[in-house]
Amino acid sequence: LSHVALRWIWASSLEPHSNFVCKDPHINLTMDFINEGFPLSHWLSLGHDQPYATSIHCLQTTLLKGIYDLRQLNQAPSRGADSETHIMIAATELPQGLLFPDDSLVPLWEQFADALGHLEADKDGCIVISIGDVKLSTEELSILEPVLKTAPLSRLIMVNNMLGRAGIEFVTNVIEANASTRVLLLKKNEIGSGAEALSLVKAASNQPQLQNFHLEECNFGSMFSTAPEFIPALLNLEIVSLQANGLGSHAASLISNSLATNPRIESLLLDDNVFNDDDAVLIAQSLKCNTNLVCLHLRGNDFTEVGIKTFYRSIFDDQSLDTIHDSNHTCELMLLAEGQPTSNGINEAVLSINGEVFDLSCLSPLEMLQYLMAANEDMELAGKMFHIQVRKKTKMIYALRGGNSGQFNDQYLNEVPLKLMPRVLAFFLESAKYPMEENSLDVLFHMVRSRPGILPSCETAPPRDILRMKNLIALAAVAGATMVCVGRRRKADK
Repeated sequence: LSHVALRWIWASSLEPHSNFVCKDPHINLTMDFINEGFPLSHWLSLGHDQPYATSIHCLQTTLLKGIYDLRQLNQAPSRGADSETHIMIAATELPQGLLFPDDSLVPLWEQFADALGHLEADKDGCIVISIGDVKLSTEELSILEPVLKTAPLSRLIMVNNMLGRAGIEFVTNVIEANASTRVLLLKKNEIGSGAEALSLVKAASNQPQLQNFHLEECNFGSMFSTAPEFIPALLNLEIVSLQANGLGSHAASLISNSLATNPRIESLLLDDNVFNDDDAVLIAQSLKCNTNLVCLHLRGNDFTEVGIKTFYRSIFDDQSLDTIHDSNHTCELMLLAEGQPTSNGINEAVLSINGEVFDLSCLSPLEMLQYLMAANEDMELAGKMFHIQVRKKTKMIYALRGGNSGQFNDQYLNEVPLKLMPRVLAFFLESAKYPMEENSLDVLFHMVRSRPGILPSCETAPPRDILRMKNLIALAAVAGATMVCVGRRRKADK
């Protein structure tokens, strides 16, 4: 927000009654509204220094711009319910961090609230309100609260406002009453107690349309002993960010216990906290019981290579085909910072496989029908089941190929009874049609070659599987012949 607010610094040199066209490409209008505010010299004449005068003038300018935009919406033809208008109110950051309340701006906050109160959701669409680097007085909060409770507010963003108890209560009351808010972001706003945090989360979880809940750099890592219900309530939201809050082992235990119950949460951002390798064990174990979480961010924590491997094992436990099958196939892990080298033994492609999206068009109509029937005709669930199956097969084929070594590893087949091998072969044959497994036939060739008893066992398979087995053997033979030819050619070249 401070970066955006810098856009307005150029306005600080303007005196009242100046009329000009703004050259900022984001603001295509004549800035007549500046005439209503105090000039920069007003605050300098009151004895304030240049940084303070610049900061409060920037706040005034953005506030006036917000009033102007809201009035324009009131007067404009209908824009439709799906449109969205961004109102950004911000001061420039001061050495002490933020701008404290100034009574001279209270009339402007009243005008802002009045203009906001005249909006109609069906006609004017939704509003995104961002307020940054300024502390609001109790009077200003009381001006804004009633109108924000009923405004068509899609996103509320508060950054570096020193909200305190009154400010957190203000946000809680707005979220509790406003049924249109989809996103709440509080950043650099310290939460004083577990009770305050719990009230806020409960208000958010009671609003089904609220999808994104962000508490970042709010320094509440030590409060979980007084509000253990905070995490379970929070993980029943859809997207949650708790980045840079000093979360450690106590929070990891609560997060692990909650994730193991498979709550609603789909994306959880825990970057830049203080989780360690022991915490990694707890969270990784919970992933084996969870199928709803699709993205987990853990960059910038205190994990060593041991902790990172622990998470890796949660999505790719290659001890056996059974452990691979029982790994997590739905959650994409974000463990490594950009440019950070991969730990020894970890394959980046496997680490990201749970985030891969596959095309359902490779399914035959019969296969698609089977998935739909298994999902009780829920298309979204059918797609999820399909992706889980593809990811399982991808990981198993990677393991059979010997992982990073590239050498076929037949130890996985030793645990498979011979009578089940036709089904295993069919499993990998089906994988050949998926985009990421177009070379899986070399695995089939190695499987047939390493277990000679597979071929006769195929003839004892159920009648409906025999034709598939014969086609499979032919394909595997072609793949094997190709590999042999390529191998001989390489030897000849040498």
